[in-house]
Amino acid sequence: MDGSFTLAPVRPRPVATRGLVLFDEEFDTTAAPPGVGPEVMTPAFTAGELAAAREAARHEGRELGLAEAAAAQEVALDAAATSVAAQLAAARQEQRRHTEAAAAAVAGLLLDTLAALFPALCARHGGAEAEAVLRAVLPGLAGAPALTLRANPTLLGRLGAELARLDPDLAARTTLVASELAAPGDVALAWQHGQATREARALWNAVEAALAPAGFLGPAPEENEHGR
Repeated sequence: MDGSFTLAPVRPRPVATRGLVLFDEEFDTTAAPPGVGPEVMTPAFTAGELAAAREAARHEGRELGLAEAAAAQEVALDAAATSVAAQLAAARQEQRRHTEAAAAAVAGLLLDTLAALFPALCARHGGAEAEAVLRAVLPGLAGAPALTLRANPTLLGRLGAELARLDPDLAARTTLVASELAAPGDVALAWQHGQATREARALWNAVEAALAPAGFLGPAPEENEHGR
């Protein structure tokens, strides 16, 4: 070689009318090789299968909606039942309170009436009650050497007569004592080793003790002129 070389002729680049062209080839479009067309996608599902899938999805959605609605309805029914049960319990409690209040009012009225009538009842029926005490006690005192009978002066003669009728021998050994402190119907028997009494005030105290647990306590009977 002689040191010389030859340069290939330079191909002039086209000059764009709008802007500068850097390359004389376009890279954004690629021509398909001859005989090769666009790829055709083969459907994976048939139209019947798609319709069946849509129907299954619709049915599943409907069943899911019905299940959610049923669950919501069950929750609502449970809440309503709980509310109704609570209201019924409250109504029963309120009815019970009114019933108990009414019963207490009636019982209180009866006790007030009995307390007001008690002294009169003792005065009216005291003699018969005192005689009943004698009839209950005397059979066990037949051999008593002595007996003391204490009662209100208004009943003392009546009781002495009843004693003589029941046991004349014991009546002869009985000392009758008039007590202005004894209410009509009150009687006290005393013998050598014991005693027996019937007192209206003690009877009323027994009534109060029986009714105290229920809260029914009426006023105490008014003391009469012979009351203690």
